[in-house]
Amino acid sequence: MKDEFGLPAGELLALIAVNLEPLRKCSDGLWRSATRNFPADGITENQVATLCANGLVEWCQDVAIVTDAGRSSPQTGIWTKNFPATPARAGNLAAHFSLQ
Repeated sequence: MKDEFGLPAGELLALIAVNLEPLRKCSDGLWRSATRNFPADGITENQVATLCANGLVEWCQDVAIVTDAGRSSPQTGIWTKNFPATPARAGNLAAHFSLQ
């Protein structure tokens, strides 16, 4: 499954992870965010290499960081659509008696 940017789901997850914080290569050979260990299942080196080839991350030895292109691409398209706000209570109802 690919998103509108043409990235498979694994690479998209990797792009989300590297936007949170730099990725590091763990002892099991998989990549995860430096302090949060996100995603738990890890990201393969091929997925990081694909992001690097597309100019979305910079990769040096055991660390990968996001580039300006990698930071701005999630902010385009479907991720910035305006979603209608859903109020917790309809505006014409009074607040619950415990709040008055």
